[in-house]
Amino acid sequence: MEPQILRADGTLVAAPIALLQQQQQQQQQQQQQMHVQQQHMQHEHMHQQMHLQQQFMQQQQQQQQQQQQQQQQQQQQQQKAAAAAAAAETAAAEAAATAAETAAAEAAATAAKEPAATLATTAAATAAATAAAAAATLATPAAGTAAGRAAAIAAVAAATTAAAAAVAAAPKQQQQYLLLQQEQQQQLQQQTPLSQQNV
Repeated sequence: MEPQILRADGTLVAAPIALLQQQQQQQQQQQQQMHVQQQHMQHEHMHQQMHLQQQFMQQQQQQQQQQQQQQQQQQQQQQKAAAAAAAAETAAAEAAATAAETAAAEAAATAAKEPAATLATTAAATAAATAAAAAATLATPAAGTAAGRAAAIAAVAAATTAAAAAVAAAPKQQQQYLLLQQEQQQQLQQQTPLSQQNV
């Protein structure tokens, strides 16, 4: 039976071999074109996916870098704040100690010039002033730090210096002044927290 082809009017006619080969070639070409198009579409799809993945990874890296920068900035701010607080506490403690030493020196100089009758009064006033300075130092925020404790110790040392100067200038008032000094130290210990008394 000879090969046949379907005409446009619906009739079957004998088909020459050349025409059949041409139709087969056209079908093969169409199939090849479809295959190439599919490959091209797949390649584009893969390329888009890779591009999206790269963008996502870049965004994640940028977010991580921003977080690291924020953490570094916070750490720097905390370090600056801590350094400023420590400097302020140290300055306050040094100022308190200097003021106590100055007051003691002035009191000693005054005691050396005054008559013996007023030395006891001067010594008592000096002790009270020094005790008040020590109490004020212990009431500051720096009292819980090493610098605060150093300031309190300096205030006590200043009181002791004033007492020694007053006693040296007025030997007759020595016993009374020593009693006043003991009362002052007891007041200071009562005002000092237990955690600092053990230092």
